[in-house]
Amino acid sequence: MRGRSRFAVLDIRNTAIVTVTVGAILGVLVSISSVGAGAVGITALIILYPQLPMARIIGSDIAHAVPLTLIAGVGHWIIGTVDWHIIGSLLAGSLPGIILGSYLTVRVPEPALRVLLAATLILVAGSECCWLRPLSLLPVSSPTITSRAVRRCSPPSRGARRIKKPRYLRA
Repeated sequence: MRGRSRFAVLDIRNTAIVTVTVGAILGVLVSISSVGAGAVGITALIILYPQLPMARIIGSDIAHAVPLTLIAGVGHWIIGTVDWHIIGSLLAGSLPGIILGSYLTVRVPEPALRVLLAATLILVAGSECCWLRPLSLLPVSSPTITSRAVRRCSPPSRGARRIKKPRYLRA
């Protein structure tokens, strides 16, 4: 844990101020991009609280992400940008995964958790920057999926679909 000692220079008051600021930034990031609560949040917590064990940082980040994403999700539900079919499918896989992940977090050695976290963040960053194209690896038998993968990493065309107006703004 040589790298952790570099960041252990903030006093308690400054750490609290920076933590509140990071929380505000995370709130904006989660609401506009859905990225932040996990990826950015955990990185910030590792830097701000280098003395805490990884399991504690992970638990704190998850406990923070729940109300944060709940409020952001309700906001998106109100403006009509939620697809309930996707949510159902994600929850069907996520709920058993949460149980397994929680069980493993306290049993896996900390260096292994760090490597897993770093690899996950690299994959997410690569996916968001279009270095990796996970949907393009699917069979070409589904033109919808293939076209989504191409559209996702292409600049929008002149005739791009417009986002539907929120219900409360419709006449």
